[in-house]
Formats: sequence, structure tokens, C-alpha cells
Amino acid sequence: MRKMFSFVLLCFMLVSCDALKGPKGDNGAKGDTGTTGSSGLISTQLYSGTPTSNPYSVSCPVITDLSKQIVEVYAYTPYPQEIIPLPLSGAYELHLYEFYPNLQTIALMSSYTNTNPATSPATALKLSNGTQMSYRIYVKTFSTTSALQAYQRQGTTGEYLKSFCPNSN
Repeated sequence: MRKMFSFVLLCFMLVSCDALKGPKGDNGAKGDTGTTGSSGLISTQLYSGTPTSNPYSVSCPVITDLSKQIVEVYAYTPYPQEIIPLPLSGAYELHLYEFYPNLQTIALMSSYTNTNPATSPATALKLSNGTQMSYRIYVKTFSTTSALQAYQRQGTTGEYLKSFCPNSN
């Protein structure tokens, strides 16, 4: 950990980036979820709940333009508290979703493959140990398609460093 910190500090010193000397904070436009900053994120809408059938459909009317929106679907376990990205597939269980953009609907489904033949639980996102998971669907809306693409690329270390020093290579 100490070596990593030293390496990052050394990189910042060698780059001599003016962006690091600028004002700190986020001065972006206001969205439904507050200040969005230069990322171009306008709003994040959360749909959450617990399935009552299998499959289970969730209506997401805020989904209007997928060229500027990202839809993230997660299962949430109460104990231990954990958010799991879907589709989720284990050796004995399959929990997944299907997205119907024209209908603004996401369908959650589950089945157990450890039985012969494979069976489906009464409710989607129910684990074979009996634990009922809930769902969390985030719809992130960006101001432009390029802002959405930049958000999708932000996971690499190189992109992270470039966000601080856009003129460096």
C-alpha cells in the first residue's frame, strides 16, 4: 500500500499538471440527485423493491434515450449486506434479468440448476438457502452521448489519471 501511494505521488510530481492546482470541488449543473459536476451526469433514478413473483417485471418509465442512459441492475442481499451486479450465475443458481427498452421494463428471473430437472423458486432473486434478495435498478442519465462514453471508460487507471491531467500522456 505504501509503495502504491509513493508511486502515485511520484507520478503526480512528474506530470506537473496544472489541473491539480485548480479549484477543488464540483461546480456542475444541478440534476435530480444534486450537483453533477463535469462528468455530465444529469440524474440517477433508483428503482428498488422485493420481487413477489418469478419472473418479476419492474417498470422504469424514466428510460427514454439509451444513447444517453445507462441501466445498472443489482441484487441486494440483507445479510451480509451486499450489492451484486446482475446477471448473476452460480454453480447451482441462476439469477438474471432481461431488458425490454421499448416497454421500459426490466424482468427479473431465477432458477435452481442443482435439482433435476431445474426448478424455479416462487419469487425471483430467491436464493436456494431461502434468502430473498431485493433488487436495485439505477438509471443514470447523462447530458451527452460522449459524457456517457467517458463514464463507461473511467474504470481504467489510465483514464483515472487523465481525468486529473487531461493534457498529459
